[in-house]
Amino acid sequence: LGLTLIECTRYSQGNPVGVELVRGLHSVVETANATSGLLVTTSYFTKGARALQETYKHRLDLADFNRLQGMLKSYKGQLL
Repeated sequence: LGLTLIECTRYSQGNPVGVELVRGLHSVVETANATSGLLVTTSYFTKGARALQETYKHRLDLADFNRLQGMLKSYKGQLL
């Protein structure tokens, strides 16, 4: 079994999530000795945030607005 930590942000679409939150989640994942972390937002991620996630791609994942919509549609389909 693994431990995945999930952080959710509710940003407007004109306010992308920057590298600071990705760096912060990575720090929490390391401190908690978690298996992975997932940062979910109602907005999008900056290039810097995506680049940092790529550095830790085996421990961190990002889900922007489009991916979040897909996840919710998939979940909704499982309920029907």
